[in-house]
Formats: sequence, C-alpha cells, structure tokens
Amino acid sequence: MAEGCSEEHARSLIPFDVRQHWVMSANVRSLMHLMDLRAKDDAQLEAQQMCELIWPHFEAWVPAIAAWYKKNRWAKARLSP
Repeated sequence: MAEGCSEEHARSLIPFDVRQHWVMSANVRSLMHLMDLRAKDDAQLEAQQMCELIWPHFEAWVPAIAAWYKKNRWAKARLSP
C-alpha cells in the first residue's frame, strides 16, 4: 500500500494470494443481477474478470437472452428485476 495500491490490489503482492477452485450455480435472473453489479466499469477488477469468464457459459446456455443482455445492459449497472 506504500506504493499507492489499493488494499484490494495490494493483496496480490503478498504470498496469501492463492488461486482457488470453486463451483457456482445460478439461474438466468441471478446471473444477470450478478453481471449488473460486477461487470460495470467501477466494479472491483477481479469481479469484472469473473464476469468475463462467466459470459461465454451464459451465452452458450441462453443465446437469445445473452444477445439482448449484451446489447441493452452489459456494464451499464442497471439492476435486474
């Protein structure tokens, strides 16, 4: 943090930054809500990257909804119903 890093980014410089394996389940609405909150430009970098990794799976699962979402809501921070 002395170099001007935020606490969130400084943690990657210490030896406790360990990659983990995890499993996630969600429905379409909850995935859109997650991306509404975490894919926007001012979200934490790791959360944005996670949304980018989830996106191809979402697109393959529900292509019509994904196309609509990408056009109308991706990274716009509009909350889902």
